[in-house]
Amino acid sequence: MRTKEGIKASSATYREASKRVAKKLKISLKHSKYPSDDFKEIAEMIPKKIKEKALKWYKMGIHRGLTKATDMMLAGQIYKKGNTVYCPNSFDVRVKTKFSGEAWVNRKHKIGAKDIGFE
Repeated sequence: MRTKEGIKASSATYREASKRVAKKLKISLKHSKYPSDDFKEIAEMIPKKIKEKALKWYKMGIHRGLTKATDMMLAGQIYKKGNTVYCPNSFDVRVKTKFSGEAWVNRKHKIGAKDIGFE
């Protein structure tokens, strides 16, 4: 049997969890009469928000890759001779990354020509 105190504590827990999830997702929270329904609704948004963030990072990666390729073409590191495109056997790509609660970190990745489709 549930008591009024138990129901109040359960509702408060749902409200607090909903607030914390909304804050992490950076969305505004609208409370209804039923805290458990509010939590269920906001919890269902998590995969959507993760997908949105993944697509954002994917787009940033494409942008960075095209920028690097264009810079290498302008510098003559990637060039076309006849019907063949040439590039260095390997090259470095520098990026800055920042994860939640952490500082920005400079990273260097070595990319091999074979990794991007060259022979």
